[in-house]
Amino acid sequence: GIHAASGPRAKTPMVLFEILSLLLTARRKWFWAGICGSLAFLVWQAAGIYALVTFFLAILQSEPGRPRIRNALYVIAGVLTPIIVVSLYFWSQGALKDFFDGAILFNLFYLERTSYTLLEHILRPIISVNIGYRSMALPIFIGFFMVLFMYAWRLRLYGASFLELIRKDHFSAFLLSLPIIIIWSLVDFQGYPDLYIFLPYVAIGFGWLLHLTLNSLLSI
Repeated sequence: GIHAASGPRAKTPMVLFEILSLLLTARRKWFWAGICGSLAFLVWQAAGIYALVTFFLAILQSEPGRPRIRNALYVIAGVLTPIIVVSLYFWSQGALKDFFDGAILFNLFYLERTSYTLLEHILRPIISVNIGYRSMALPIFIGFFMVLFMYAWRLRLYGASFLELIRKDHFSAFLLSLPIIIIWSLVDFQGYPDLYIFLPYVAIGFGWLLHLTLNSLLSI
């Protein structure tokens, strides 16, 4: 609420498209999941991981009688559609090179990064929660740890087989993408706005805690 009230935030649309990408991937709506993953990428390039996860799962989760190649092509078509539309717009305005420089080249070659020790890389996201989220720090930490318990919960349903979990579970995109985002944060974390990408994960983790608590109270 603090961040929203202080003005538009560039990563807010990314969170929306991230959530939609995870939801549509869980429902195996491959084309639309590809579109949302691509839109998340266009907002913030690190979020391109969602398009890749959708593509991977479209192949791995193909149902009997439905060709994997067709599902993969649905994802590719979805991913390319926003990129082509946006590129054509910039091209029509004579700014295609500026678009490519700002979206790709700047992040690869021109963004200044400070060198940190391994411990500093680990601590910076944790410290940023207290700096950027204030009273929400405790729910965020609780939600994150509950997500870790979700891995154990879902794995138990599939006999501790991670491959079976990824192939069949509705949470597969959610659980597969989180470790990649964590690894990215340890490598290239710029500040508290970079934590936006974690908000859907901690929200679901905290929501699961509330669900378990309410069920326990109702069973008394």
